[in-house]
Amino acid sequence: MNKLYLISFFLFTGLTTRAQWKDNSAENNSISRSTTISEIEPIAVSDAAGGTIVVFMDLNDHSLHAQKITVDGTIAWGDSVSPVIISDAASATSHHTAIADGYGGVFISWSDHRNDLTFGDIYMQHINSDGVSLWTFNGINVSNSPAFDDYESFLTRDGKGGVIVGWNWDDYDNSIQVMAQRLDADGAIKWAQDGIYVTDAYGFRWASSIVSDGNFGAVILFTDTRNDPNGFDYYNYHQVNPTNLDVFAQKFDSSGNYVWGSDATPVCTAISNQTAAGANSTVTDANGALFIFNDARNDLPDAGGAPTNIDIYSQRFNNAGVRQWVANGLPVTLSPGNQSIKSTMADGLGGVVAAWEDENGKIYSQRMLVNGIASWTTNGVLISGAADYSYNPRLLRDTAKSTFMYLFEAQGAAKYLKAQKLSLAGALQFPASGAMVCNATDAYPSAPRPVRSDNGAIIVAWEDYRNTASAPDIYGSKLLEDGQLEATYISTTNGNWDYPGTWVGAIVPPADANVIIRNSVTITGNATCKSVKIERPSGQVTVKTGVKLTITN
Repeated sequence: MNKLYLISFFLFTGLTTRAQWKDNSAENNSISRSTTISEIEPIAVSDAAGGTIVVFMDLNDHSLHAQKITVDGTIAWGDSVSPVIISDAASATSHHTAIADGYGGVFISWSDHRNDLTFGDIYMQHINSDGVSLWTFNGINVSNSPAFDDYESFLTRDGKGGVIVGWNWDDYDNSIQVMAQRLDADGAIKWAQDGIYVTDAYGFRWASSIVSDGNFGAVILFTDTRNDPNGFDYYNYHQVNPTNLDVFAQKFDSSGNYVWGSDATPVCTAISNQTAAGANSTVTDANGALFIFNDARNDLPDAGGAPTNIDIYSQRFNNAGVRQWVANGLPVTLSPGNQSIKSTMADGLGGVVAAWEDENGKIYSQRMLVNGIASWTTNGVLISGAADYSYNPRLLRDTAKSTFMYLFEAQGAAKYLKAQKLSLAGALQFPASGAMVCNATDAYPSAPRPVRSDNGAIIVAWEDYRNTASAPDIYGSKLLEDGQLEATYISTTNGNWDYPGTWVGAIVPPADANVIIRNSVTITGNATCKSVKIERPSGQVTVKTGVKLTITN
């Protein structure tokens, strides 16, 4: 007599492309491998179901596209050679970014020159979990300002199903400023038409990130010239090296009102230059905001004026905009030479973890506690392997495990993508040389973008050149919490478990495999796997009498 074991169950909705995660770092998964576009600059966000949506630009015509890969490695929207079109307007797009909407979709923004070849506007789109555009096709115009070049937008959710977008503009005449705008889920403008300035103060300023304040508003950290000798002279500012840049911050409420004053609040006004770091330079929690910035107060420039000692500092403010640490902040690292902050993440306990590049070609990280104490090794823990020249770290926090995952590019005998993980105490969880994610021949993986997946795993997407040196694609892998790449085995036809033809890739699942059953599969000899998911209506497992299927997870 046959026995039918239903291991797990959910409704299968007819995905058109079957795939599986591959555990070979020289192979990986193709997320977008179009023959008509060259995919560059991926931005990856969570699909709210353990998978990821990747937004990218075509190198050739600067059109924008997106593709989703699910938690089990399935390409969800069409196939990997036909990604979803976000915008193919006859214009030059640039500086695109994206953020998950929290419901399986994505908000996307970019700078667009369809109305003027010199002065771009900010356009936006909202797509749902099926890749369908919810707003006007090719996007809606958020900043209709013909006298300004609007560029470098950045996004955060507003906590009400909508989004808050910030951006920089430059009129190439007498001003550089930062703006912000809020849109609801339907794309309706909620603040003043064409946006709100981050401050009414004189001077020039620019920013690169915005974060939610947790109360339907947002916080922006920006670089400001008001105290620089050339800070009010556009021409001279572009002709000479600035000597006294500062960092300021502004907080908006849900209606777009200033919370931290019309002049904004100074974060650091120490001597020499302080600059707002790249994306993710600010983290917020219920008690306020914590800022990380590059700082030249200890610098002695060389004879040509180039910096020789850029450090990294931090500062914390409460919700009212009152600083919580000493004036002008506390050092994250005072290592000799130049350091540049690249990624930050809240530690979940009121502090922050920061990752940076050192001029020695290594990546370091430090955790600043809520009281301003640097709790790990002085000047940071070495994240990248000693034999590698490493750069471009991306940081994620595992909220359940209280660990921090780092993805970074590394250059040794070849160029590859690696990962490292630290405990809350700053101890390495992977080998000192890092866990290998991609070392495919000629891949030259770059711009890694990780998102959290299921069971402590992460999915990483990157720009990849393995197929054509001049026409990159987007590849990805799923990295388990132990640093190993996940392999998922998916049935492709009715058949016997032990028959290779039953499975995608013609490989019988090994004992450590995660298995997805989409057909009628019969087990005639003892079998072992890590997990089994049965997708109805067509998936089922029949175990013959006298044999067993052992599931180890």
